[in-house]
Amino acid sequence: MRLLLYVFAVVLCLAGCNDTKEQQGVSSNSQKMDSLKANNPMQELNERIKKAPNNSVLYFDRAGLHLSASSIEDAINDLDRAIKLDSTNSNFFLLKGDIFFMQKKTREAKALLDKSIELDGENIDAHLKLAEMYFYSDKYQESINSINNALRVDKFHAKAYFQKGMTYKYFGDTAKAVSSFQTAIEQNSDYYDAHLQLGVIYASINDPMAIAYYNNALQIKPTSIEAIYNKSLFLQENGQPEQAVKGYQLMTKIDPSNYQAYYNMGYIKLTVNHDLDSALIRFNQVIALNQVYYPAYYNIGLCHEEKGDLAKAKINYQATLKLKPDYDLAALGLSRVMN
Repeated sequence: MRLLLYVFAVVLCLAGCNDTKEQQGVSSNSQKMDSLKANNPMQELNERIKKAPNNSVLYFDRAGLHLSASSIEDAINDLDRAIKLDSTNSNFFLLKGDIFFMQKKTREAKALLDKSIELDGENIDAHLKLAEMYFYSDKYQESINSINNALRVDKFHAKAYFQKGMTYKYFGDTAKAVSSFQTAIEQNSDYYDAHLQLGVIYASINDPMAIAYYNNALQIKPTSIEAIYNKSLFLQENGQPEQAVKGYQLMTKIDPSNYQAYYNMGYIKLTVNHDLDSALIRFNQVIALNQVYYPAYYNIGLCHEEKGDLAKAKINYQATLKLKPDYDLAALGLSRVMN
């Protein structure tokens, strides 16, 4: 009897151990599935929609995923499902209007954005998207009015002030543009685009304040090619070529394929340092990266002309004119070396 009880106990133990192993295996597989879903948001949403097919927000969320994957038709289909389930959600109409706006279906886009605002007059994104649509339709006052509607909802909204600044800038009211960009920064000191735009505006009038705003932009985005280039170009055009070269060198470290940086370094070597060999190296780097950049061919021709190699100068002036037949400087250069 004791032996039988012992054997029975051992069997129970083994069975229990096997059950534990099976449970661990099931648990492990479940964790793997959860991990796969976490890495595949679309799969996760599909599963959730199967379980809750009448949840309008899930279709809206999936539409966003389709949109990020450039599956426009699928995104619209999901938004239509969401709207059919809940026709009172302002954001559903906003996203569909945004898609139609991207497709340049402005009439349909405006109707959807108007509906979004009708459902929720405090939907700032809808007001700003409508303002953007007016902006690209060259409707200046309507754009400003829509931005002001957004600011009535939130007078501290940095993006609204930035968008107002871009509208004023585009339509030629520089003073109001500056004021709006500065207000955007007051609301959000890390607003990179506002700092950059102020740098561009001050650079356009050769005001040294441009450097301060470019530096602010670079504090926020230290590897911004646009900010580094703009700052370097300002330095180049305002008597600080060596500092400009440092900026262009930094650009090529961040982006080795940036031919504009090599071109500007070559231009400085040619016009400021009169170092023809170094200039040629830079201009040839430009051609290696962009074979149709005609100013590089022209300056290669100019370098060879100054070095006395008229045959090579001729070849490069001709190459320039092949790419840009109306480039007068190349035509003049060709006439010099042909005589």
